[in-house]
Amino acid sequence: MALKTLEQAITVLSLSISSVLALAFSYTFAATFTLAAARVLTIAVGLAALAGFLEAIVNQAQRPCESLNMHKGVVA
Repeated sequence: MALKTLEQAITVLSLSISSVLALAFSYTFAATFTLAAARVLTIAVGLAALAGFLEAIVNQAQRPCESLNMHKGVVA
């Protein structure tokens, strides 16, 4: 059980690092362009990465609850 929790923590950490890097890159990339369309596009990519990160956190947060409920015999 502890190994699974550790694996989930590592997964969330790696997703968070990659999402933050993608978001930072998109803002840096947008700052180098003068075209408004390029800025909007790169900021949209960064926001999509952030949304993926938040979705991963929600999915990882739900898994321990599901396994705990199954262990107790509770059917959701």
